[in-house]
Amino acid sequence: MLATSPVATQAPGAEEGDAHLLLDHLQKSFGDFQAVEDLNVSVRRGELIALLGPSGCGKTTTLRMIAGLSSATSGRILVDGREIQSLPAHDRDMGLVFQSYALFPHMSVERNVAFGLEMRGIARDQLKARVAKALELVQLGHLAQRRPRELSGGQQQRVALARALVIEPSILLLDEPLSNLDAKLRDQMRVEIRDIQQRLGITSVFVTHDQVEALSMCDRIAVMDKGRLAQIGTPQDIYERPATPFVAEFVGRINKLPGQMRDNSTITVAERTFKTTRNVGESGDVTMMIRPHRIEMVKRGTPSDGRNVAHGTIARATYVGDILEYSVELTDGVTLAVETATGGHSRTFSHGDEVELRWSPDDTIVFGAQA
Repeated sequence: MLATSPVATQAPGAEEGDAHLLLDHLQKSFGDFQAVEDLNVSVRRGELIALLGPSGCGKTTTLRMIAGLSSATSGRILVDGREIQSLPAHDRDMGLVFQSYALFPHMSVERNVAFGLEMRGIARDQLKARVAKALELVQLGHLAQRRPRELSGGQQQRVALARALVIEPSILLLDEPLSNLDAKLRDQMRVEIRDIQQRLGITSVFVTHDQVEALSMCDRIAVMDKGRLAQIGTPQDIYERPATPFVAEFVGRINKLPGQMRDNSTITVAERTFKTTRNVGESGDVTMMIRPHRIEMVKRGTPSDGRNVAHGTIARATYVGDILEYSVELTDGVTLAVETATGGHSRTFSHGDEVELRWSPDDTIVFGAQA
């Protein structure tokens, strides 16, 4: 099972005995600053796991320690049960894809991909065959003789991926590889990287600050906050059952309201009462959260169906393609964000419309004061 910090929750995962990559109480300090603190993560063979979090949370520092580009202050890094933290980077059998591509501008695509094999002294006939196979894997065989400057951003990233894979590493490390691409290319490369990773069955660690990348690509996600592990689990675990307010707010949009827990299932917010099925096990001050797309908005006066209900007025309606984003002011001044799909039979509302908001107690997330 993936070990966690005290605030983290665990999804069913690998025991230390069957971990391909294990981070054991890993720490990294820069003077008095603790960049990574007591990090415990286990990665199964063939799994793609994301290190997700905002800038400065320690995710790239963690990747650099795994790769051997930065030394750990304390703790262990194990691959198949063997400690590697004292090994130099070139002896760790890992492929690394950088955010900046890091291609040699004076070399052809073919030579860029071959570079790692040349450094390892691979025989010429084997080298050419492996380079051709790697370029075919990323669909760039026809561009083997071009220079990096003659390629698009997406093509350059594929070259960087081929260069990392051609050495046939045990583990693939990806450091925000899509952040320099435009939105359409990011979507395309997400699919391509995931497809290649699954076809090869290669254990992979993917660093990103983009929640969509993590949710759509990875088997599990390790959310980091200020150098510590906040939660680890499947994308559904992280999104549907966030362990802390930080995770809930960082992974997806969410409404956040202060309230009071009256009993195991009732919350009071600004003199309203709402039901929840997520018992925090305590009374007193709590934070109630609801995701905008889990709120249904109907015309006021529509017969109720037993869900949580709040009345308000549309303060703003914003069209953003496939969804409409609404800001709804409730009668006591509290504002909730609501998202609905556009098109089809979806009803649209305008500024000033009086509406009723409804959501299920199952979708009412609650955190106690100590969360």
